[in-house]
Amino acid sequence: MFTKVGSWTDPQGTTHTDAVFEPSHSHYSTNTSDEFSFRIEDGDLGTSKSESRSSSIHLRYRMYYWTNQLARDNGLAPYVLTATDPFNDWFEVDSLDATYDGLTAVEKAEKHCAEVTLI
Repeated sequence: MFTKVGSWTDPQGTTHTDAVFEPSHSHYSTNTSDEFSFRIEDGDLGTSKSESRSSSIHLRYRMYYWTNQLARDNGLAPYVLTATDPFNDWFEVDSLDATYDGLTAVEKAEKHCAEVTLI
């Protein structure tokens, strides 16, 4: 959970001061693949053998928000943050820099929302 200090205008055009955000769902996955290829038709040369490695990440999250901490503390229903391009209530991220290393899935979602989505 984090607070967006200062005023912030939501996608519906309503301005909030000190809105409180908390992920309703966050999923982070990584995929690493190693591949080896030997083209026998090229003979037993070094160029007939190749190796490659690739990796990818994917962060997917959905974010709730309240107008302020008091609204959250009083158990009021949250709003769901909506992406505007394209319209969706899930945020999909396929690239994160090293500052996200070591964070949990929920911490990654909060950091991305605070530093990228809400900017």
